[in-house]
Amino acid sequence: MPGAGAGDARLEPRAGVAPPWRIAPLPALLIAAYACFVMGGNGAQVWTPTLLQRHFGWAVHEAGFLLGSISLVCGMLGTLAGGLAGDAMARRAGPRGMVTITLAAVATVVPLALAFPLVPSAMLAIVLVAAHQAASAFALCGGMAALQAVVPEAQRTRTTALLMVGINLGGTLAGPWAMGAVSQAWPGAGLGPAMALTGSLATATAALLLALARRLA
Repeated sequence: MPGAGAGDARLEPRAGVAPPWRIAPLPALLIAAYACFVMGGNGAQVWTPTLLQRHFGWAVHEAGFLLGSISLVCGMLGTLAGGLAGDAMARRAGPRGMVTITLAAVATVVPLALAFPLVPSAMLAIVLVAAHQAASAFALCGGMAALQAVVPEAQRTRTTALLMVGINLGGTLAGPWAMGAVSQAWPGAGLGPAMALTGSLATATAALLLALARRLA
């Protein structure tokens, strides 16, 4: 029957349409990099108020108010700067330039993630946290734009969905848990060294994945 044949044809998968979980190596590397980056950054955000309370004797409301203000100001400025810089690099060098500037920002965060939980001064810790927040916002803004630039328009929704899954599972959920687990498993070290180790390793892994992605961009 002609009608049945047409219906059968519509039900058959079209040639060249990939399953929703299959993406090219470049966006896959970028998604993995951002998940690792958010793992370190989100873990730091969750545990930094506790760090200030335990190490420097701050009250809960003092730590919360100051860190919230830092996140608001530095996050806004970092996001704006990251967007402007990403646009400039896109005009100059295309997607490769966007990945490059994101890699530079993530590499900047590595020593900050290592240092701020270990410094003996509360004020120095706050300055380093502010720099960490600004650089992280800069990197994420440029990185999101880079991911959209390297995938075809028809795959951007699927790629963004996979990015959100990676960030929320690998970053938002795993980051705070990993820092707490390392702190408990490292007797006598305390929260600061656990934050420094976990945050810097996660961020360094993100930088390595971005370096690999840059070679493909």
